[in-house]
Amino acid sequence: MKEFISRIGTFFFLMGIGLFVLFIASDIGRAHGGDPTNYTLLCGAVTLFMVGFLFRRAASPPEAAERFRYIRRIQERREASKKEKNKEQKK
Repeated sequence: MKEFISRIGTFFFLMGIGLFVLFIASDIGRAHGGDPTNYTLLCGAVTLFMVGFLFRRAASPPEAAERFRYIRRIQERREASKKEKNKEQKK
């Protein structure tokens, strides 16, 4: 269920981006002699951003991707060898 809520949050977030783009377009249109800027689009975009953010935040964080596990192993080995060298140098 949390995954579904997270996806709904993503949808709201993307819809907020769309409304924000429409707001920018209405502002540019005003500059070129068109209709006045539509501030309801801005209010709707901010509202959808907030709702989307709250829904996304309610979901659990995704699991760590395993695509870089080989690189992580190499880094862990390097750190371990550095620690051992430091211990040997202190003796």
